[in-house]
Amino acid sequence: MVCVSACVNSAPAQLAGIHVQRMGSSPYFLQAAQATLERSRAQCSLLQSVCAMMPAGASAKDRAACIPVANGFSLRGNLADVGRQVTDEYFATGMGMATRKTRKTVLKVHSVCNIEVAEQNSTNIWHYTSQGYTQFESKDLPNQKRSWTRSQHKRVATGTSRLLDGVLPLTSRSTVSPPSGFQTHAKHKCALRSISGPWSGTLCLKATATPFPGHLTLAGKIVAGKTVMLEDAATEVAEGIRVPDAMFYPPADEIAEARSTRTPATNATQKWCLKQKQKTGVNPCENDSDDDQDQ
Repeated sequence: MVCVSACVNSAPAQLAGIHVQRMGSSPYFLQAAQATLERSRAQCSLLQSVCAMMPAGASAKDRAACIPVANGFSLRGNLADVGRQVTDEYFATGMGMATRKTRKTVLKVHSVCNIEVAEQNSTNIWHYTSQGYTQFESKDLPNQKRSWTRSQHKRVATGTSRLLDGVLPLTSRSTVSPPSGFQTHAKHKCALRSISGPWSGTLCLKATATPFPGHLTLAGKIVAGKTVMLEDAATEVAEGIRVPDAMFYPPADEIAEARSTRTPATNATQKWCLKQKQKTGVNPCENDSDDDQDQ
């Protein structure tokens, strides 16, 4: 039997949308991975030496502790890939919804002698309203079932509050500069703007012909203090396409309890800034002073 109308009706719903793909890397995470690898290699070698001198009458607990180091140090994957990131952003232009899928290469330490370069996937979904937005977050975590957290956010009352809807969540401390120049990425022209606040750096934004999002990020550099956390640029921009509506909704049975937004989740940049404060007494994420670039 030929399937015509029934098959059309059962097809996944499609929404008018936009897709942007960016590729980039994080020098900071690569350097951190190199340091971790050197420390682990040295510790593994030391443990092997200790285990080699273990007396015959050692306890079962001590002998068991030496099993993971028996085969020596192991690194799986290419260390040079750590910090690389691919970001795919999808926008439902008529619905005020955005989805960001991120694939990044990270260093996973299974044990002091067993390290792996692996891919980590995360997804963020935003549903915008005139009052704010609902955010759904999901990330691959070791030995845990994939789940989503939901949080509610009020719109920031600033002159640029709508500028980065679907691009970058703003806080009351965020500022966005007027355009300071122009670049071209993936055959599309964009305007350079500086941002400051918890996330600082530059974004190259392309205005759209749709109410949402008002702009697309075609390139960016995110910094913490003077350290580059991520730098990427668009490799593909597709406007006026159809996107499955399922792209903008997490599976209902995987949504966990709503996460409180009173205390923001500590991300990698904030963790780095806290470590710097412990070392130097200064938190670069809270440093609002302008540094002299000639120094």
